[in-house]
Amino acid sequence: MTSLALVLALFAPLQESEHTSRLERDVLYRTVDGVELRLDALLPADAGPHPAVLLVHGGQWIAGERGEMSELAERLVERGFACFLNSYRLAPAHRWPAPIEDCRYAVQFVRANAGRFGVDPVRLGALGLSAGGHLVELLAVLDEARRPDDPDPVLRQSSRIACVAAYYAPSVLTRTETYDFDTLPPPELFGAGATDADYAAASPITYVTRDDPPFLMVHGDADDAVSIGNSHLMDERLRAAGVASEIFVVAGGGHGDFFASDPRGAYWTRTVAFLEERLAPRGSAK
Repeated sequence: MTSLALVLALFAPLQESEHTSRLERDVLYRTVDGVELRLDALLPADAGPHPAVLLVHGGQWIAGERGEMSELAERLVERGFACFLNSYRLAPAHRWPAPIEDCRYAVQFVRANAGRFGVDPVRLGALGLSAGGHLVELLAVLDEARRPDDPDPVLRQSSRIACVAAYYAPSVLTRTETYDFDTLPPPELFGAGATDADYAAASPITYVTRDDPPFLMVHGDADDAVSIGNSHLMDERLRAAGVASEIFVVAGGGHGDFFASDPRGAYWTRTVAFLEERLAPRGSAK
């Protein structure tokens, strides 16, 4: 879960093309404990409604910024997806579960503003890298957080997503090494005194049930930061529960280095196809 400095150096800032997309930058989507959280929306130029993807950055839950997802957003908007890049609270200033609370609220915010952004609130998926992959997996498996009678109109919206693409995600977090792969997050995420139950409560594998949406996991088999064992274990749990799941293994791939060496490789082709299959309008050809 180390910083992808080499990869991110290749990603230019989010740009608007007057012919193909429109950009809403620095949209305030949540204020919590005095912290303003913003997102960027890169949207197809036409009215829609479009399928939407929430793009969640990585950085060990302690670093990173939403702009790191700009290149992927620009690729997806070319295919007709509305893309939302959200910031979320980071440790150590903000302990768990702050990051997932923010990401769930971002999903609800997009739905509450579907008309403004020209998106179909039903066709909303998520894609995340590393720690962001962990967060989007949680978005997929956590129970509904919708509060129909809440005075906040955002919280009246569904927090569930229609599909998830998780890149080299830590699917299981433990306080001490439990499996034959390293699952230890940085201690800043939970702080001193955290228990095994706290770590389990932050692990996507804890919540897998048969009603979870389809999963695509992309992982390099030479990843020495987040072992591919995480994705294999998550895939086993999902399949056992009857959830549609697949792993795209990047042969020889490390922790995201394939973005630099093969930026539009077969893994990306499969990701786009997966999102198009799962977020296509109901009744359309797959």
